Amino acid sequence: MTSFVRREVDDLVVKYAFDLRTNTLSTERIRNPHAGRQHPFRALRLVDDPDTPVILREGIAENDTDEEE
Repeated sequence: MTSFVRREVDDLVVKYAFDLRTNTLSTERIRNPHAGRQHPFRALRLVDDPDTPVILREGIAENDTDEEE
């Protein structure tokens, strides 16, 4: 079992709008009232999964054996 901490982002997307004439997508954002709040969690593995460590890279949980980009 591995423990991680997720930090809430500064801004939240509250609205998407798609303009069919210009084929553009725009977003409306607001300040996150809980920005910076931390949420601890654990990464669990199934019994039959490999025993390679789970690590967090760029906000995505990945298996340690994944190739670097």
